[in-house]
Amino acid sequence: LNISPDHIDQHGDMASYRAAKERIHLAAQKVLVNRAESSASEFLSFGFDAPTKAQDWGVVGDAIVKGDEVIIALVELGLQGSHNVVNAMAAAALAEPYVDRAEMQRGLSSFKGLEHRFALVAQLDGISFINDSKATNLGATLAALAGMARDNTVVLIAGGDAKGTDLKPLADEFRGRVKALVYLGQDGQQIADVAADLGIATTAGGDMQDCVSKAKAAAIAGDTVLLSPACASLDMFKNYAERGNQFAAAVRELAS
Repeated sequence: LNISPDHIDQHGDMASYRAAKERIHLAAQKVLVNRAESSASEFLSFGFDAPTKAQDWGVVGDAIVKGDEVIIALVELGLQGSHNVVNAMAAAALAEPYVDRAEMQRGLSSFKGLEHRFALVAQLDGISFINDSKATNLGATLAALAGMARDNTVVLIAGGDAKGTDLKPLADEFRGRVKALVYLGQDGQQIADVAADLGIATTAGGDMQDCVSKAKAAAIAGDTVLLSPACASLDMFKNYAERGNQFAAAVRELAS
């Protein structure tokens, strides 16, 4: 759905990574592209802007549309975050030949997401705890943050194996959103450096339970504690699912 820096340790640079991704087009019968990523006019496209062609998808006002046709109002979507509006749009565009409009609308409104993907774990003392452990790269965390208001109410838990990625682009989405950072893992200090340059309070975390405890201490009612690491998990955990499960367990421990 998008191309952002990832696996640079494997591919060497972004040009090679993009070329590897785009090779999938060679065998595809149908190609759907994000207009923010590609200007290729021969492909079906989707984006957060208004579509200019009848077959393309976009957002107009407060609704997802195909051409001039309203598909579903944004408030009816079952997922949180503006990045999930794009996800829902892409899914609908690919599914369109196979489902009718009523079924599409039911699916978009009823689907509440999967574990470790911007999933609400609990609300404690007015603080929301969100598990986005599947954010194993820079782009995923940028998307998660971009979907939240700039109101300085996010306490972020981030860090791990950055896979050779430059994490400085996090600064744009940190600004005005992240009030405090708890960092962990082998490349967590890189994220802490980005936050510190913006005057954001940073704290080194140990294991996940320690990270959650320190994040809650930095939060007040109305804040969100967000696990969105921007890094792979393998330096500390078996996989991103184990990382997310430990986050959820630590939150439940606080609740008890």
